[in-house]
Amino acid sequence: MQKAAAVLLCVLAAACRQRAPETAAPAKPRVKTVIIPENEVRKRAVDAVHIAPFLIGQVLLGTELDASGAVSADSKTATEGKPFFATVRLRDSPVGLHIGVIWKDAHGKMIAREEKPMNGSKVATFAMPRALAPGRYSVETYWGAPPGADKQFEVLGKKQPRR
Repeated sequence: MQKAAAVLLCVLAAACRQRAPETAAPAKPRVKTVIIPENEVRKRAVDAVHIAPFLIGQVLLGTELDASGAVSADSKTATEGKPFFATVRLRDSPVGLHIGVIWKDAHGKMIAREEKPMNGSKVATFAMPRALAPGRYSVETYWGAPPGADKQFEVLGKKQPRR
């Protein structure tokens, strides 16, 4: 009896292997569409795209201007009482472009802000409108909403005469 059962199992196994498996047609994927209502709070919000570093080619800081009215030599220090200037050189100047700078103290507090229309020009020079006390400062360039370049500088105190 055991031999008969073994033979029967072998025959059934061989029959199952010879029959080609039926391939089922690929099922179509089910797509579920969800409608998300628009958030009216952020309707006017503009996504910040930081392309300013590609627009701004160079930012120079210094106390001396050349004949064209741009900063002649980049410097991160100045002595107290000297005027401080920032020159922004652009790679491109699209129609309607406005470039600006924000002068900040060591704590990030805004000291002054200035903006100029470029009108196709690729160079703009900004002057710090007041004398700065000794300390660390920064100037941040921008056009439109995103910030461009941020440069640090320091104003040094006047040397005291020796007694």
